[in-house]
Amino acid sequence: MALPDKLEYNGAVLENPTRLNIIVGRNGSGKSRFLRAFSNLRDQAQFFVRYVSPERAGTFEYSPNIEHNERQNKNWIESQRIRNQADSFKQASAGKLRDLAMRFAVRLETDLDLRSDFSKTFSSMQLAKINAMLTNIVIDRADGQEFIFRTQNGQAITPNDLSSGESELIALAAEVLHFFELCDPAKLNVLLLDEPDVHLHPDLQARFARFLISELDKQGHDLRAQTMVCVSTHSTPLINELSRSSAASLGSKVFEYMHVRQEVVSKQLQKMAPFFGHPLSQIINGDVPVILEGEDDERVWQQAARTSQGRLKIFPCLATSVDQQTELEVFANKLLSAMYDQPKAFSIRDGDGVQEALPAIGCVMRFRR
Repeated sequence: MALPDKLEYNGAVLENPTRLNIIVGRNGSGKSRFLRAFSNLRDQAQFFVRYVSPERAGTFEYSPNIEHNERQNKNWIESQRIRNQADSFKQASAGKLRDLAMRFAVRLETDLDLRSDFSKTFSSMQLAKINAMLTNIVIDRADGQEFIFRTQNGQAITPNDLSSGESELIALAAEVLHFFELCDPAKLNVLLLDEPDVHLHPDLQARFARFLISELDKQGHDLRAQTMVCVSTHSTPLINELSRSSAASLGSKVFEYMHVRQEVVSKQLQKMAPFFGHPLSQIINGDVPVILEGEDDERVWQQAARTSQGRLKIFPCLATSVDQQTELEVFANKLLSAMYDQPKAFSIRDGDGVQEALPAIGCVMRFRR
């Protein structure tokens, strides 16, 4: 089974999806509504779908009430999360991490290879992935099935003492690990991550992106062509890091338009990605990308920016050919228009004796030198 050419539900269309789909758009463009539409595919037998909402309230601690509700209705959590506000999100995430531990214990009873290797424990194989993203705390197993948190010096803390970023990251990681654990080779598995960057420092966003890519890449051959992750975001650091995956594609969600076409833009995005990850980029300091034809021009403009003492706020992006410069111009217009209210970029081409002015491509002003 291969990924479909389109993912469709009730007028929402994701065209040309890949294994990792980055969907960008400004606030209010309808990214959440778009992903929520696809969450309804969970009711169809050929799909396994998980939707992770952007409002992730609650405390990361086990709640028997949530477990009871889910036992009575397997779609109870999903029905709560499809609403605009998801109460007790993190309690549900804690329940999923607890379920992961129970599934590991069951597998330990039947898998002789796993049982004979004492280094393979739930802590070393699952919790270690979460702890690798954390700086100030670690999550560990207590006696029984509960989880505890400790500072780096070993002091125990309560879930309420976690910072918002730490709590968000742990909950997101639990959701991702549980999804990949339950992926079904007989179905199309779809993970919908709605603005996972919320409350995360850019460094934590990058760590989460690398974790997500790693889990996607670890899938066995029987699942690789049957699993897709959709991430809606307007976080440039997250886009920058996710774009490093060979499975990544990018689509723009436009206001009131429920059709998004994904494009594999790894080469173009790799050229533009340093701009979006740059600490003095347009997000903070008003830097504007300038697409340049040739390494000599790139060096000249880099030197000009460095010696201008902040008066020249640009970020040079290299194109190695005329064709690639055109691709970057088109791509920059599409991505910047989806990210900023007043997007702006420049492109400077070699004149080569041609005098005619170049028309702009959207927000990209084009010039000859």
